[in-house]
Amino acid sequence: MRKRVPRKEALYVKYMRVGVVSVEVTTSGFPLNVKHHNAVLDPFVCHGKLFDWQLLVRRLESHMKWSLTKNTASISLSKIQRLFFRSPKPNTIALKQESEEELEDDIETKRVALLGIRL
Repeated sequence: MRKRVPRKEALYVKYMRVGVVSVEVTTSGFPLNVKHHNAVLDPFVCHGKLFDWQLLVRRLESHMKWSLTKNTASISLSKIQRLFFRSPKPNTIALKQESEEELEDDIETKRVALLGIRL
């Protein structure tokens, strides 16, 4: 006698697209905290595939995890870059130039006072 195998429903997808999904991400307890970051997940597209419902949901979840990880990682990397490689602010540049000019004037004044030589 043959054992009965439980039947599964099959789902043929001719074309399916789950559009852009927006989520708000907040992490805590990680080295880089992301607070209230609005991530946009890539669209999920499949066509000409045969699935059962569980496999379709697993593939959709997997795609969303990958897309969220990629998006959040890029935000974290930009935070690290801003943390370690800060570009000077425009006001800082102006102050730095003024302080360099003042330093040169001070050097010139000291040179004249000590050596009596003007350049």
